[in-house]
Amino acid sequence: MKKSFVAVLALLLLLSIPSFGQMKFTLNGGYQMPTGTFKDGAKNGFGGSLSLDYSLPLLPVSLAFTAGYNKWNFKDNLPVSGYNFHSIPLMAGVRYYSGGPYVGADVGFSISNSNAPGASSSTDFTFSPIIGYRFGLTPVGITSLDFNVRYWNISSSGSSINWIGFNAGIAFGL
Repeated sequence: MKKSFVAVLALLLLLSIPSFGQMKFTLNGGYQMPTGTFKDGAKNGFGGSLSLDYSLPLLPVSLAFTAGYNKWNFKDNLPVSGYNFHSIPLMAGVRYYSGGPYVGADVGFSISNSNAPGASSSTDFTFSPIIGYRFGLTPVGITSLDFNVRYWNISSSGSSINWIGFNAGIAFGL
């Protein structure tokens, strides 16, 4: 009887832990600036993302799942001018929050494509560290303005595509 009571109590405590967590949706959009050899062929672009953050109970850490869309036009002095390149990242990561400021990193893959003649679609490893700041709009932080800077790296077949994203958005708590 005593073992059953302890087992039931442990199960209830285990199942109640996720209720202490907090989920937030963050919708961001921003300016995407190519770097490295990518800037030789691409103009500055734009992009956006939707993230779901799940704050771990009693810790300043959250798990993040992010999907987005980024697009750049090719420079006019290239044979492929008038065409564009776009990327759809699908990633998971971790964020560390310290009041308003936060840092983190995401890993996953990106589906990339171009409408230039002869271009093909590819799915490649993606890594993206992030640093940002959230300004609470409500007293308990349910809604916040989110500003962040991300460095993006898509690695494919011995080459990489890199850019820096300057993003702003809004976070909604559940």
